[in-house]
Amino acid sequence: MVDTESLVKDYEIHLGAVPLMPVGSFKGPEVTVTHPERAVVRTRGYWGGGVSSISDSAGNPRLAAGFSFAKFLEENGSEGEILGIFVGLSEAYESSSGR
Repeated sequence: MVDTESLVKDYEIHLGAVPLMPVGSFKGPEVTVTHPERAVVRTRGYWGGGVSSISDSAGNPRLAAGFSFAKFLEENGSEGEILGIFVGLSEAYESSSGR
C-alpha cells in the first residue's frame, strides 16, 4: 500500500497577483509550486475566483473564494498535479463576532 499522505506533504502552491474585474471575479495563469526538499523546475497552471458582494465593516468584500490548478515537473523527472479550492475572509469579517 502506498502512503499517499507522505507523498504530497510539504508542497506549497503560490498564487500570483491578478486584477479584480469589475464584476468581482479574478483569474490568472501565475501559479508556482514549491517544496523545501525537492527541486521543482517547471510549473504551469491557473487560478481564479470571485469576491463577495457583501461588504465587511470596513467596506471591503468580506470573503474571496476560488480554485487553483497546477502541473509541475521536478528535477528528477517526477511529475505532479495539484487541484484545490480556497476561501479567504477579510480581516474585519474574520475578527467580527458576526460571522
